Amino acid sequence: MEEIFYFVTPLAVAAIWAMGASRRAAILMGATAIILVSTGSRVYAAGWMDMSFTDIRAIVVFRLDAIMVGVLLAGITSAGPVVASRARAIAVASLPLLLIAASLSALPDAVLNGSLGIKLGLFPLTSIGCAALILAGYPMQAMPRHVDAVTSRIARWSYSAYLVNVPWLAALHAFMPVPASIVGCIGMWLGYIAGTLFLSSFVYRAFEAPLLGWRDRLTHSHHSVLVHDDQQGT
Repeated sequence: MEEIFYFVTPLAVAAIWAMGASRRAAILMGATAIILVSTGSRVYAAGWMDMSFTDIRAIVVFRLDAIMVGVLLAGITSAGPVVASRARAIAVASLPLLLIAASLSALPDAVLNGSLGIKLGLFPLTSIGCAALILAGYPMQAMPRHVDAVTSRIARWSYSAYLVNVPWLAALHAFMPVPASIVGCIGMWLGYIAGTLFLSSFVYRAFEAPLLGWRDRLTHSHHSVLVHDDQQGT
């Protein structure tokens, strides 16, 4: 999906920018245009073609709007303190959306494939919930040390998490039955998150950090402080 994102987004932004829009307006208008096209395509696929959720999930154009929420989030946070403050209040109230999205996504495929609402709304619901989680903590300038110690390490593992989360999810589905209740779905989701973080930490320390350290030594770079700090265990 990210390959399409990195290809389509610059083209859309460049086209709008070439028509005379400012850079910031071009980014926001480009993201909005992609959201509308992707959402419209998903409505057509789910409503008129009666495609299943599994089929829709497999085609990038039908869920490209989800990743664009992050682009709009960047625009909101750069719009000034007043806009960001108002957006944060909305974000805090929207945090339950993430829990709802997680519960729905863990439902059996038969339920997902048979619900028009899930086929249309689960992708943007998940993205909006994640954006709300980010925006709710965005204005914090100085977090408590114990919170900063946890979040900074998780941030370093982000690419490793990108690599391991799908194999870990596949392993969960292979060895565990799909829960039949919402409570079971939430428990499985929490296990998925915990396992992803554990595996990410291992992959980061065993592979990513040594490779980045080697890269910095080769290029005589001194900017990757996080890598060196983590290798030293601080």
